[in-house]
Amino acid sequence: MTETAFPDLPRLFTTIGKVARSEPSERSVTRKSDEWFSLSGTVARARASGVPVWAWARAVVLVLVLVAVFAIHHGPGPSTVSAPPASAPAAAPGTIAVPAPTAAPGTAGSLGVAPAPQPGQPSSGSTSAGPQEVAIRGGELIAQGRYTEALPLAQQACTGGSVFGCNSLFDLYSREPNFAGAWAFFTKACNGDSASACTNLAFQYEHGLGVTLDYAEARIINKKACDGEDADGCYDLGYLYEHGLGVTQSHDQALALYTQAAILYRKSCDGGDEGGCTGLGYFYTNGTAVAQNFAQAQTLFQKACDAGEVDACGGLGGLYQNGNGVTQNYSRADAFFEKGCDGGDADACNGVGRLYEFGHGVQEDDAHARVLYQTACDGGDLAGCTNLGSIYVNGKGVPRDYLRARTFYQKVCDGGVPDGCAFLGFLYANGLGVDKDTTKGEALLK
Repeated sequence: MTETAFPDLPRLFTTIGKVARSEPSERSVTRKSDEWFSLSGTVARARASGVPVWAWARAVVLVLVLVAVFAIHHGPGPSTVSAPPASAPAAAPGTIAVPAPTAAPGTAGSLGVAPAPQPGQPSSGSTSAGPQEVAIRGGELIAQGRYTEALPLAQQACTGGSVFGCNSLFDLYSREPNFAGAWAFFTKACNGDSASACTNLAFQYEHGLGVTLDYAEARIINKKACDGEDADGCYDLGYLYEHGLGVTQSHDQALALYTQAAILYRKSCDGGDEGGCTGLGYFYTNGTAVAQNFAQAQTLFQKACDAGEVDACGGLGGLYQNGNGVTQNYSRADAFFEKGCDGGDADACNGVGRLYEFGHGVQEDDAHARVLYQTACDGGDLAGCTNLGSIYVNGKGVPRDYLRARTFYQKVCDGGVPDGCAFLGFLYANGLGVDKDTTKGEALLK
């Protein structure tokens, strides 16, 4: 392999900031714009004008960074956890296969794997309060670092249909990590008609967390969640249609699902669910299915963050970092990002990482930025994976390593994000960390 020198390589592979998922979250939440992240038109124009591929790649990446089109609530995480037992009994029509028994409590990690309660039955350590109240109490315990006490409350809230409860539960399982345990719980809860549990289960299939990556299965489960009026489920289903993952690509279908998600987020928010306010805030941030409105996004994020919704805190951090609807203030951005990251929001960890990489409001520290990007990437934030790849391409705080960068860009590209494919295509087109393959490189840049 020969390495080709290119001007301004570090500027080409600049890192990407937190973008709100038009997402329910994501995730960061991703998080998306009505431009559908289409690169094909730009490629065609570049070819027609005779612009070299590498020059186009640099230009489009810089534009993507400047307009912050990289937005996403769930991204692929590591697939290091063994898949659920193959002996799981076949599911009855209309249900998801129920897993075989998992390890006894206390044997699979610091939190243990509390058995999933049957539909209608509270989990051990639960209370008689309503699901949302229980979810909030569990969130308060998580903020205090009292994860073991928070676990049964999050389970009870999720089984009862609380979006906040299910998302908190996913964060708890991710901390160990114990994705096999998460799969077991969410499968039972999904079969018990918890739409939010179905969304979290589908997310595992979308990113290969504790199971084999399977977009077709994710589509089936997300549809069940969306039919159950879970806004995140509708959003994630729309994402699959937008990028043609497990389904025939359809932008019209994606937009219809995003619009449905926006309606459900509003309904949920008006009903007192701060998770709904967070999702709607990200839609307003990105102009997804609604007119872009940073002021409205700030109001929604602040309300939800004050109530303990860590994804909303990350959303606020993004607004202050970029000066969207507020005066740019890196110190405030850092405070909100740190709060979100400490609470398990992977997107917020990516936001903190960018502040440390560029010394915005904090002392520049590439090594710490890399750790934060790794945390974000491991937590399913694709922007974090992209930024981690850029750290290795540029050799910032680590030896330059194109091969490792390729691994991260591949993960992002596999997640349906054109940015990752564009970076990956650039590496192949120029033989950086891989055997030079111009044909493959240009194909990835399409």
